[in-house]
Amino acid sequence: MPHHNQILKDDDGALKRALYKSMGHSDSALRQPIIAVVNSYTNATAGHANLDVVGAEVIRGIEEAGGTAMTFGTIAPCDGIAEGHIGMRYILAGREVITASIEVMVRAHNFDAMVLLGSCDKIVPAMLMAAARLDIPAILVNGGPMYCRVCG
Repeated sequence: MPHHNQILKDDDGALKRALYKSMGHSDSALRQPIIAVVNSYTNATAGHANLDVVGAEVIRGIEEAGGTAMTFGTIAPCDGIAEGHIGMRYILAGREVITASIEVMVRAHNFDAMVLLGSCDKIVPAMLMAAARLDIPAILVNGGPMYCRVCG
């Protein structure tokens, strides 16, 4: 598979550069390693509600290190909210949807590496499955433990 920077330099690279530049990416940014930031942030799932803040710090770190961060999201269904009704039938299936959606975006955009931001017991395995299948440099940043009002 060609290196990402190479596909931006090929004859067809002008269209790709124009599309990225339409979103504010500069020529110099497009010469840097392009790092996917895969974020499962949502305010509908407690374990993911902080990932917007974590994601902003990850992007800052990538850019400080000389990379160009490009973010996309995944679904993050919650077992606890889905429990006890038909929604529970979708939780395990969601793992494959997450894995496949990450694979599609990373291959379609030919990212050089990725940082995965997730939490919970279906989303983290899905992200790790995608990382294994894609076989590019990857880091998983877990959202951390949730605060429990009862436990403190």
